[in-house]
Formats: sequence, structure tokens, C-alpha cells
Amino acid sequence: MQNNFSTKARCRSAAYKAASSSSGVLQSLHVLRDFWKEEGVSPIDNRGDTILHFLAVNGNVAGFEILEPNLSVKDLETRNNSGDTPLHEAARFGKKDMVERILRIEKDLVYVQNNLGETPLYVAAASGEKDVFTILVNCDFSKLTMKRNDGKTILHATIFHDCYELAIDIVNLYPELVNDRDNDSITALDMLATKRLSFRSGSNYLFAEIGKTPSVPVQMIETIIYSCIPPRYKESKLSDNQTQAGTKVVCIERLSFTKSLLGNSWLQAIDEAKQKHILALILAKMLLEKYDWSYSSTDHIVSNPLIQASKHKIDELVVEILQKYPEVVETLDGKKRNILHIAAEHKNRFLFDYLLKKVASQNRMLADIDENGNTILHYAANVGTPFFTSTTEHIESVWCVMSVLMMMWGVLWFKV
Repeated sequence: MQNNFSTKARCRSAAYKAASSSSGVLQSLHVLRDFWKEEGVSPIDNRGDTILHFLAVNGNVAGFEILEPNLSVKDLETRNNSGDTPLHEAARFGKKDMVERILRIEKDLVYVQNNLGETPLYVAAASGEKDVFTILVNCDFSKLTMKRNDGKTILHATIFHDCYELAIDIVNLYPELVNDRDNDSITALDMLATKRLSFRSGSNYLFAEIGKTPSVPVQMIETIIYSCIPPRYKESKLSDNQTQAGTKVVCIERLSFTKSLLGNSWLQAIDEAKQKHILALILAKMLLEKYDWSYSSTDHIVSNPLIQASKHKIDELVVEILQKYPEVVETLDGKKRNILHIAAEHKNRFLFDYLLKKVASQNRMLADIDENGNTILHYAANVGTPFFTSTTEHIESVWCVMSVLMMMWGVLWFKV
């Protein structure tokens, strides 16, 4: 009996190694074929993955082909403990050839949902796998199959995972998804308005932010480099005779010297941050073109992108919103605070000055009182902090020198 267990374990390990390789070595293919004859779709790990799942994860098309004559649709419908089929795994890891191979056998696998209600299309969107998404999107998807159980759509998924280039394509293909709300009444724009690090105003690459990190010289150098890096993307309007949305992204070709220079890991990180900021702003403008304010402007409970952008210090998004929809400056949050209150609370000098200069109803905003009786002066008198960590939350505990700076900042704001 012990020998049988040892033999099965060795066969399972050999099959796993063969599936994890994409070289198509003849010996490995024989191992896979023999294992399939003996074990079939039996799980080989505690996640419930079968040999087909590992072939899909690794894009081992040669291994899949050796098994294909003996495969049935039922085999390809086999799910692991998360409810993922091999097509889900191939889509998640961008294995384009494997996706095409599976769809040749059974196209209806694109409609299979995992435990979270995610189709392979949703998984591809969440992973930012544009090539796979393009293949899958040609199938006849309904609006329901673009959502998972919590109501989040493929557009929510791309924004949550910072896949903004793909999100722009989705807005062009399915503009009706812009105003879809998940089970928590969150739209794609609401979600984007919380992604502080996706915008330059939420980053450290601003001259106005110099001095708010431990190393001022490094921050200054990085900010200068950021300003000098050329953009890789630009907006382009689609022609009037096209039925899609009116904006697309054009990739700008770079010189070989620029590519080699930005190949340095340090510069590459700054470059990637800048390109993400560019794409996020383009996406925000597209979402604003189609956003329906009638729902959120009448309900303090529902998330509001203007309030969220103000709280997360995404200044360029606030400016874009107010330029397009100036009336929403009157919006109040759940505590009946306006965005001037929020600017004072979070010590956002740019937003504070912008509102006082550009907003027609500034006197009304200055006189507003929240549900606890606080005026803007009360918020200015709070210590608060202009300093941010790498997350969207404020610093909860700071060093002594930071405490002094915070007190100085609070005094400045009280005088303002």
C-alpha cells in the first residue's frame, strides 16, 4: 500500500513539473499523457487544481494538445476550490494561445462563473490582460455576465487594479457601464476618486509637496525627473462617424535613447507613475462625460466622487468635476460638510485657494455649518496634517519633529 502511495506521489510531482514547463519536451508530454490516463481531472493540490489548471496557468499549449484528443467539455468545466475553470486561469495570467485553444473546443465556457461570480472576461479585465480581454469580448456577453456577485462590473475591476488603459477601452466599448453601481452603490468614478496614488496631486512628485518626505533632496530630484519625462499617451478624439465613445488613447513612440535611459529601475518607477497619472486623468474625463449626477446629489448616504476626491486630495479630479459641473460644488457629505470644510480639515491649501477664487457661492460655503455645529473655522483650528503615508489614510502617529510641523501648519490655517 505504501508503495502505491509513493508511486502516485512521484507521478503527481512529475506531472506537475511537466505542466509547469512550456518547452514541449517529448518526455514531459509523455508524462502528462500517462498521468491523464491514470488520474484525469483529479485534484493535485489542496486548492483543488487539476493538471488542466496548471497547463492553463503556464500556457503549456503543447501539453494541452497532447491531452486534447481525450478531453471532453466536462473536463474543461472542472473547477478548483475557488470555482475557477482552466479558462479562468488562462485569462488571469494572459495566456492568449491557451485561451484560443480552449475556446475552439467549447465557446460557452466564457459564461462560466467562479465562486465570486466572475467570468473569464471579468478575470482578464481585473488582471489587465488586454490581449485576452480582446479575444473574450468578441463573445456575446450580456450586461449580467460582466458583473460579479457583489455588483462590481469589469469597469470597476480595471479601476480597482489600476488597469487604466484597459478601462478606457471598456468605456469606449460599453459606455452604459459608467453609471452602473455595485451593491454598495459605488460607480466606477466613485472608485477612481479614492485612488489617490493614481494622480499626480496625490503623489510626492509635486514641487508644492517638497519637504513633506524624510529626504528632501531625493524628492526634489525625483520631482524634476518626473517633470522631464515625456508622456507615452495622449488623448485623441474619434471621428464623428464612429459609434463608440469620443475619446481614445494614442501611444506615443519614444526614441531609442529615451527607452534605454528610462530602462534604469529607479527612473522606470518614476516613468510608470507618470504614465499612470496621465491615463487616470484621461479616464476620469471620459467618466465625467457620461456620469449621472442626479442620483448622488440628492442622497448624502451614497458615495459622491467630488467628496471622495476632496477627501483623498485628488485636486485635478476636483477641478475637472467643477469645471464641467459647477453646480455640484454645493454637494454635502454624510456629515453635511461641504468641500471647503474638507479642504480645511485636510489642510489642502491648493483646493482651499481654488475654491475661494473660482466658486461663485464662496460666502455660502464659508458660512455653512455641519451637523455637529462646526464651521470652517473649527476645522481650520484642528491640528490635522498635510502629510500622507503611502496609503490613503492620514498619519496616526508621527515623530516629535513632525508634531511641531503639524502645529505650525495648524496655526497657519487658523490665520488663513
